[in-house]
Formats: sequence, C-alpha cells, structure tokens
Amino acid sequence: MKKIILLVFSLGFLNASLANDLSDWTTEDLCRWVDSVSIPEPISQEIDLREVICYDNLESSQYALETPTYNEHGTVFPSPKVKDKKKSSGLRFIFNYKITL
Repeated sequence: MKKIILLVFSLGFLNASLANDLSDWTTEDLCRWVDSVSIPEPISQEIDLREVICYDNLESSQYALETPTYNEHGTVFPSPKVKDKKKSSGLRFIFNYKITL
C-alpha cells in the first residue's frame, strides 16, 4: 500500500515539473499571451528570458524580417505599435474560475 501511495505522489511531482517546460514553444505561441488579461508567470519569464518583441499583427513582423534598416549604430528594427486605451462606457467585470475534475 505504501508503494502505491509513493508511486502516485512521485508521478504527481513528475507531471508538475514537466508542466513548466516552454522551450518547445515558438515565439508566436508566447506572443499570443501578450494580449490576455493576465499572463501566467512562467510565460512572462520565458518572454523576458528570450527577449521576445511581439507585434500587433503578422504583417509588421513579416516586414521587419524582410527589410532590416541600417544606420551608423547598426541594424534598426521597427518599434512595436502601442495600443490606445479603449474608453470604457461603464462597469467592467472579470471572472476568474477554476474547474477541478
């Protein structure tokens, strides 16, 4: 009985340690989280670690890859667009929920 309990706990810890592996995620996968309300901490750390620059749309990133600009300081890349704040007309509700099976 003790061996079964030990096996269940060890499998649980193994799954928890493998859940945070983001090395196989592409830059596009990470950038999809930037527009969300709350970015999970592991994803935020991975974006900072890779020094990812996320653009608003795919066209601007394609343009940056195709036509780099050079000046006396080296290669210059276009700045990402800054989104304007949306004017809210009233109340805003955010619902956080957790489903446990």
